[in-house]
Amino acid sequence: MKEETEMQIIDGHTGAPHWTSQQTADFYSATIALGNCVLAEGNRFAYEIVNNNAIKINDGMLLLQGRRGDIAFGSVDTCAIENGSQGAQRNDLIVCRYQKDAVTYQESMTLAVVRGADGQGDPGINAGTNIREGALIHDMPLYRVRLDGINIVGVDTLFEIWSNLEIEYIAKVANQEKLSIQLSRRLFGAESIDVSLFEGGIAVAGLVSGSNPYVWEPVSGSLPIDTYVVRVK
Repeated sequence: MKEETEMQIIDGHTGAPHWTSQQTADFYSATIALGNCVLAEGNRFAYEIVNNNAIKINDGMLLLQGRRGDIAFGSVDTCAIENGSQGAQRNDLIVCRYQKDAVTYQESMTLAVVRGADGQGDPGINAGTNIREGALIHDMPLYRVRLDGINIVGVDTLFEIWSNLEIEYIAKVANQEKLSIQLSRRLFGAESIDVSLFEGGIAVAGLVSGSNPYVWEPVSGSLPIDTYVVRVK
């Protein structure tokens, strides 16, 4: 049975503590991106191989199930890579690890290196957990570090970069606001979008056409990931 609770204000002064990190996470998940992504800010966690035992991760900001984390602008966080073995190949994963203390409820994010086993591919990580449903740990993979013997031979990027929402005010035509919006795989998780997602009070999509982006074209069914003009109801 669901708990009975009253409607409450979030962004307002009430005279008592009432805001939670989950409420903020829900807002970012709904408005920016579901799941995990790196934001188009700073150096976007660009890596630098220092030697076979160290990789520097440059500044950036990420969103992990609605929770923001960052390496401060102009800073680096160095990850230690354990020695490889002669004649063996190994994959290590650099992850952003979210943790929540079950007693104090304090939350944290740190970079962690999860060592793989020789010849066994990627190691297991806590990538399928759901913080909203009570998970105390979640790993967002950032990089795969490939070792051949004692040498780092490659680093693979495992995250997606989410650009700004690219919502831009264009014009008012017949008292209807038009917005351009970049529809992304990060939001919709598919190569195409069912336009019914925009019906029922949100918007109806029209394809941006040729040299005149303000020409409306009727659409139905699904649309490929692209830029569209959206008419706000």
